[in-house]
Amino acid sequence: TTIAAADANEPKMAVLVLAGLTGGSDEGYILDLVNTVHAKGWHAFVMLGRGLGGTPCASDAFFHGARTCDLKAAATVVRSCLPNNTKICTAGISMGGIICVNAFAKGDMDGLADCGLSIAGTFDTHRNRYFKHSRDVWQPILSQGLKESFAVQPGCMRRLTKRMGADAKDRLDEVMNVSDFDLKVVKPLNRFENQEHYYVDMSPTLQEYENLKMPFLTLHAAEDPILHVDSIPVEMAQKGDITPNLIALITDVGGHVGWPLGWLPWRKRWLFQNTLFMEFCDSVLKNGEDTAVSIAAAAAAAAAAATTRTSASSSGTHSKSNTRSRSGAGRRK
Repeated sequence: TTIAAADANEPKMAVLVLAGLTGGSDEGYILDLVNTVHAKGWHAFVMLGRGLGGTPCASDAFFHGARTCDLKAAATVVRSCLPNNTKICTAGISMGGIICVNAFAKGDMDGLADCGLSIAGTFDTHRNRYFKHSRDVWQPILSQGLKESFAVQPGCMRRLTKRMGADAKDRLDEVMNVSDFDLKVVKPLNRFENQEHYYVDMSPTLQEYENLKMPFLTLHAAEDPILHVDSIPVEMAQKGDITPNLIALITDVGGHVGWPLGWLPWRKRWLFQNTLFMEFCDSVLKNGEDTAVSIAAAAAAAAAAATTRTSASSSGTHSKSNTRSRSGAGRRK
């Protein structure tokens, strides 16, 4: 199937989005982003992990966060459906961001995407495993969704027992957090030697960042309670010595996949991140193949937007969103 452009001579943008852990295409943050993209007249595609988001998994190869070949396959299909002059932004949110970063750093997206974006996704899962607040407070909630995704669907428990042994159900019952799930379920299902092996495979090496041949923006909150901000390579992005194509935009306020605005934040739950998303894509679309110009324009637009919009803190008081970016836009109260 080929998707024809309304005007074959006018370059447009298409967006391929990866949902978060256990998330589906009906998640609020996904729907809001897709609606924003459609309002611009662009195409939107959503990719779900194997067996996640209520989708069936027909094989014994269950989802794990270090697999990037599924994203490459989805991007190949999207690329083949669109006119040659349509640019593609591949973006991931939370776990989707982790996979997206890894795929770009491994070079899997070369020729398939014109830019990339990670919203609230870590670059270093090994380092994040020591984030105690996340492990003790949030990961138990996330692990419940994972257990349901792996066991509830018809046939899944039978295949788990076949791969993991007769005690597969007991192992699932014992899982207390995401790290525990990785050790007791992901490791034996995918023949990882240990958690360390899995987390290293999920995180790009320093040398792999040299493969970032196109603009890549990561948006993260310093107060993110699930994926620690210290797992984002801000210093590397600021120096630009390994790659000049990485922008790290860090806000002092905000949560995990959430930068609520105004006195009624629930009305604009994802406006901040979606606005930056669209401004970044616009910069890449307008500046064509000139990566350096795209990076500078995208960083400037993102930093300007972040420093001029108000953000509501958890107490309901207003404050300016402070930012740090590779562009040198700095911080502003």
